[in-house]
Amino acid sequence: VTLAVGGGVLAIALRGLARGSGGVMLDPRGAWGRWRGDSGTATLEFVLVLPVALGAVLIVLQSMLALSGNLFIHYAAYAAARAVVVQAPTEARGGGGVLRMDEGDASYASALRASALAMAPVSGPGAGGGNAGESLADAAATLFSAAGQSAPRWVETKVASRVAYATAHTRVRFFRVEESESGVVYEPLTPGESWAMGPKSPVTVEVIHDLHLSIPFAGQLFSEGSHAVSGGSAPYTRIGARCTLTLEGYDVNLPEAPGIERSP
Repeated sequence: VTLAVGGGVLAIALRGLARGSGGVMLDPRGAWGRWRGDSGTATLEFVLVLPVALGAVLIVLQSMLALSGNLFIHYAAYAAARAVVVQAPTEARGGGGVLRMDEGDASYASALRASALAMAPVSGPGAGGGNAGESLADAAATLFSAAGQSAPRWVETKVASRVAYATAHTRVRFFRVEESESGVVYEPLTPGESWAMGPKSPVTVEVIHDLHLSIPFAGQLFSEGSHAVSGGSAPYTRIGARCTLTLEGYDVNLPEAPGIERSP
């Protein structure tokens, strides 16, 4: 899109150059001569306006991508909170559960995986694919194959690298929610810290992501730094969102598991 818009602006400028250059005359009088006629003003106008117009187009494009990233980060926060609620720890089978800021915790890993997959569409090119990215690419290829179609090229070249970037540049935080005289207080859990939840407890998850700024030149205006991506380095800006859902708990009076053997 950027190349198409920039090419259009450049084509208009070149067209103006072609029209305006024919009527410009150099008066031999004087040591350096002087310009005579007004057709050369079109050339000067396009030369002056082109960088400004192209820069404005690039800034608008980068702003639109940043707004898209804002929408995705809010969805990622919801997906992470829902992952915790749906896949609660084993201790929750009585009504409550334990929320732990630990990479080995099932809820933490599930929230991180869900948020990374939600941010993959707006992520940059990451190095390597990882298990999640390769599994998603294989699933997409299988889906196209089941429909009798060959998988598009982006399934092989884009999916795994985007998931790898999202996994490397997305972080989640859990919050302990308590009531006080001043209102509701959200206290972030430190790494390794746990919080025992009960039925109807609020589950609050915050997702932080380093949004890849892909538009040349304009991305530097929004940049908070640069980091390594596949093929070099690129600017990024940090975005975040928080979502709170309710842990409904488990019903202890579940029916017995079926004893019939199942074949795949």
